[in-house]
Amino acid sequence: MKKNRLQICPFVLFLVIILLALFTVSYAGSVSNEIPVFTSDPVSTAKAGLPYNYKIEVNYHDNNALEYYLLNFPEGMIIEKSTGLVSWIPTTSGKFDVTIEVIDKEKSISATQEFTIVVEKALLTSIKALPSTVMYLDMNESKPIQSVTAYYDNNTSKELDLSSCSYESDNPEIATVDING
Repeated sequence: MKKNRLQICPFVLFLVIILLALFTVSYAGSVSNEIPVFTSDPVSTAKAGLPYNYKIEVNYHDNNALEYYLLNFPEGMIIEKSTGLVSWIPTTSGKFDVTIEVIDKEKSISATQEFTIVVEKALLTSIKALPSTVMYLDMNESKPIQSVTAYYDNNTSKELDLSSCSYESDNPEIATVDING
């Protein structure tokens, strides 16, 4: 009798292992109801005049398509609904609050990410006048300034309106500059 009991035990043990495996598989299937989790850190700094981009990454166990939305954002910011790519060209400096929502519409599951972007001013690095700022002229000769361009540390430049510039000579005893350049 004991011999039969020992022969049944491995079968019962095998059956318990199979049932546990089935239970584990069915439990793992229910994990898909978790909410999406943001795994990317937002880009929190930007420079006025330069493109800002942030590619959202989300950990989510379900195979349903996710959609991305901006809930709170500065003017001009956009998000690609299907990929989560945030794009923006800030025009002014300051602090800008952003809230992004990711949604599994099929299951009505969503998550949000909130952050602040600090936009710094573009700083003037140089100014160029054409013809160049060093001009060689004969006595009583005159050359008008044709253009003035400002260059900034964000690799942008701006053509300045000549009437908004002021002009002076660094040595008025050698050369003078009138108010029109």
